[in-house]
Amino acid sequence: MMRSYSYGFPEAVLDAEEERVVKVDLQGVFRPQKLMMHGRMDVIRGSFRVKRSRLPLLDREDVILSYSKVYKCRRGKKVWFRKGRTTIAYNGNKRFIRTYLPSSVEYRHIDPLDYVSLKQLFCGTEAAMPNFGDGALASMFGVDRVGNSLPLPTVSTSISLVLKNHGDIQVRVRASILGIGL
Repeated sequence: MMRSYSYGFPEAVLDAEEERVVKVDLQGVFRPQKLMMHGRMDVIRGSFRVKRSRLPLLDREDVILSYSKVYKCRRGKKVWFRKGRTTIAYNGNKRFIRTYLPSSVEYRHIDPLDYVSLKQLFCGTEAAMPNFGDGALASMFGVDRVGNSLPLPTVSTSISLVLKNHGDIQVRVRASILGIGL
């Protein structure tokens, strides 16, 4: 009789340029099928993109203040909220403030898993990934990815992940593996 199992790895706290191994012990024979990871960092990273502007992408260090006005609209009992203009105060040689339409400003978030790579995956003591370069980018195994199935051998002892942070800030990674118990 086959059953679906899910095993969660302990949280890996990776400082800048740190490599860590997380391990989960299995109960019985397990055939892994899907690996999922979720990353979190305390520092917010990303960039603003202003459409139809000659300004380059703006990092958070280039922006002192940014906010959008929200207006409450009402028609009878129906109430909705409308986004107003977005104001951005720039830092640099000349500090200045500009106001844009809401459709002209876009914030691009950076996923914390973009800083982390999966160097190796061990099924018991056997390496399941070929050794090449810096491994696979951890964002390939994000929870929003559908097609990250793993053709891994059947295991009965433990599964280990070797994770490395390539960024300059601390990233917390939670991972889980789904599969079939035999």
